Amino acid sequence: MLKVDQLSYHYGKTQVLQLDRWDVTAGQPWVILGKSGSGKTTLLHLIGGLLRVQTGLIEMNGQNIGALSSKQLDMFRAKNIGLVFQKPHLVATLTVMQNLLLAQWLSGQKQQKSVCQALLASLQMEAKLQAYPNQLSQGEAQRVAVARALLNRPQWLLADEPTASLDDENAAQVVSLLLNQAQEFGATLLIATHDERVKTHLKHCLDLSSLSKT
Repeated sequence: MLKVDQLSYHYGKTQVLQLDRWDVTAGQPWVILGKSGSGKTTLLHLIGGLLRVQTGLIEMNGQNIGALSSKQLDMFRAKNIGLVFQKPHLVATLTVMQNLLLAQWLSGQKQQKSVCQALLASLQMEAKLQAYPNQLSQGEAQRVAVARALLNRPQWLLADEPTASLDDENAAQVVSLLLNQAQEFGATLLIATHDERVKTHLKHCLDLSSLSKT
């Protein structure tokens, strides 16, 4: 379960986020909507531990992540959270398989080709094991990014603008992919986006544009 209480965040003197209360039940997929500057990416990055909590509470499965040291937060994120960004950020000089093996190594996991192969197969990407990023379509690159995020079997799958640069068909495929994989892995999916197309695929929506900042 995710509990957010009296959360606010400032860049300098500018407040970019104010969220009084938000509760997410484990397994519930949510879309976080909002126009540019509404704080949706900031909120996702706070939940993912990429930003430190300034004011308020973020509690994930009973753990107050704002109380963790930087090292503890890194460990918590590596163990519990998978991140998918708008751009896949794959290493151009490495194959798809090598990118996944690198992700395992960087997160302190044992490098296991069998795990990577199984994930890619579940995403219909087994034929691209030895392909380089520049040989992938946008949709294929996003599938690799999803595979990378799922390597540690996270409890939380966070996606930041995963459909922003995709056409309608690919956008629908990516959202469906995230929903299906989150369900298969028992992860709670949170998607932050300004893309209204995503809203049609998820039952639960937090619209930050409707919230006032003081």
